[in-house]
Amino acid sequence: VYVASRALRGQTKSLRADAADRAEAVRRIAAELGYRPDSSSRAMRRGRFHAIGWRFGMNPYRAEASPALGAGVHGAAHDCGSHVVLSRLPEAQLTDEQQLPKVFRELMTDGLVITYTHAVPEMMTRIIQRHRIPTVWT
Repeated sequence: VYVASRALRGQTKSLRADAADRAEAVRRIAAELGYRPDSSSRAMRRGRFHAIGWRFGMNPYRAEASPALGAGVHGAAHDCGSHVVLSRLPEAQLTDEQQLPKVFRELMTDGLVITYTHAVPEMMTRIIQRHRIPTVWT
């Protein structure tokens, strides 16, 4: 059975010349049509999104980030082949047992950077620990 996705990834193992020709035809047609791999599908299949969620609360006095911090987070993500997903969430979502893990899944991130300068909600800390969400606090 010939699978186009294998041809697009360059994983043709067959010794048959016609299989190699079909693989080359698939790649040529894909290039002509401007095909790009679907990173969401790939991420779901691998169980990893290469995305870091950077969460801010709605209260600007407890969740400020300097441009230098932003550059550092983005630079570190880039260095490890990831990207950053920014989100600003109401306090109620950050401290809700049902909402925080749901937000984590829906934004498809592998871990979190949470920016709080002070008064970190205790419930948020508990939820993150209970669900073993990889987190960096800034």
